Amino acid sequence: MALCDPISLRRAIGELERWAAEMVLWFKPQRLPLPVITIQGSARGALGWFAWSRWESRDAAILDEINFVPEHLGRDVFDIAETLVHELVHLANFTAGIRDCSSNQYHNSHFQKRALAIGLSCERTPKCGWAKTGLTAGLRDRIVSLRPDANAFDLFRLPPAPRSRLAADAAVDGSGSVLVQSKTKKLAKWCCLGQCASAWVASGTELHAECLECGSTFFRAQPAD
Repeated sequence: MALCDPISLRRAIGELERWAAEMVLWFKPQRLPLPVITIQGSARGALGWFAWSRWESRDAAILDEINFVPEHLGRDVFDIAETLVHELVHLANFTAGIRDCSSNQYHNSHFQKRALAIGLSCERTPKCGWAKTGLTAGLRDRIVSLRPDANAFDLFRLPPAPRSRLAADAAVDGSGSVLVQSKTKKLAKWCCLGQCASAWVASGTELHAECLECGSTFFRAQPAD
């Protein structure tokens, strides 16, 4: 990234939107709505996700979402494209009224069938079913035809620091010098009702969030360490 370039994820989102506009046509004769592409974090360590009915436009249209986790934007551009195809399979099944994934992320045979049809390879795992996907040679060639711009993904977020890391609290004294005082922050665990996700939040801080999977509000599950 050149020093004069703005620090922005616009290029990454624009490239993902460009791919999505082409990839939805691969599902013909089914007609897929374009999702809202977002880049935001996840408490579950996922590469990305599909979530239905997450956005509303000013003309009252309800729109679905495909999100990419920013810690994984540094992967190979074809791996990022594979994640988009994977999430578009969920979108295709949802649009058709087919449930292909449970709240605990088990991908069933409905997911496998549509994934294979679009050109993904599928491997079954004990915990998540047919969730492990990859690019077949044919699907990789279709992605090559999109001329993916790897330079659009030259900005990605670092993984979160371990909870045991010492946090520095800074203050300024009368002379303007910065005083640094190290201490270990206490954390409390919050969970959703469906146990789909959890998050550790600084003690004394209220978490106002809803789970993207089950829709429930997070509650404090464990007192501060």
